[in-house]
Amino acid sequence: MTGSLTTWVVAAVRRNIQEFYLDISAVKISRFPQCLFTCTSLIKLELKLGGNSSIIILPASMDLPRLTFMKLDSLPSDVNLTNRLFLKCPVLEGHLGHMDLQISSLTLKHLQIVDFVSKTSSEVKIDAPNLVSFKCRDYMSKWYVLENLASLVTADIDMRATKEEAAKIKDYIKNNWLLLSALSSVKELRLSEGVLAICSMPKSDIPDSEEYWAGVSPDHLRSVEIRGLTGQFNNELKFVEIMFKKAVILETMVLFSCKKSMTDKRLITFREKLPTLPRASSNVATFLI
Repeated sequence: MTGSLTTWVVAAVRRNIQEFYLDISAVKISRFPQCLFTCTSLIKLELKLGGNSSIIILPASMDLPRLTFMKLDSLPSDVNLTNRLFLKCPVLEGHLGHMDLQISSLTLKHLQIVDFVSKTSSEVKIDAPNLVSFKCRDYMSKWYVLENLASLVTADIDMRATKEEAAKIKDYIKNNWLLLSALSSVKELRLSEGVLAICSMPKSDIPDSEEYWAGVSPDHLRSVEIRGLTGQFNNELKFVEIMFKKAVILETMVLFSCKKSMTDKRLITFREKLPTLPRASSNVATFLI
């Protein structure tokens, strides 16, 4: 950082700033003043950095006791760097994007990952036993490894594919099955249609949806939401049917149809078949919008 920018940061901290946004994406080497990462008044921190080509130097001592929201765009792939940040923010909610990532945190409770800059070889590893909510907006090519998520209550997953990735989408089936398997203990689950589509594709080392849910009964699931339905029987209707059969305390099933498919014959048939599906829970309310 330049001397003038450092002076500006120090002045802001001295005024007990609560929200701080900084864009230094064009800088190759960034050395932050220590006061920014020991600011006791800071609640919200957003940093737009330079990605894998940059070098981020954090101060030796960090303590952000009131920080509840941190957004990091283009953070370099550095496990020690990310873990140091999370460990020194005891009440943090994370919002991360555009990076390879590995997080191991006992304090993290809320995490959002938003990354629509596709990187086929990139990987995300998360070990957060006290994580309560997880929201992910990413590409199917990303490899997710999620561990120790027994405390997870809500999961909101939207996985997409670029035009280039769509041609080899079967290569990503295992990635997404592992992601879905890791979320098997959640109470509220939101999925995009793309997640269901890729998980329905056949692959020798991946069980079909019926076999998978036979071994992992979603008896804890109270709410399911699916967006972008097109009325496909081989994945969408099958998944809904399994949820109805297995989720004994399910209370709400909300299905949002794709606007382009609202008059499609498949969706009309889907709507007609929906009330005929058997339900394990007698109290479940179903909405197809």
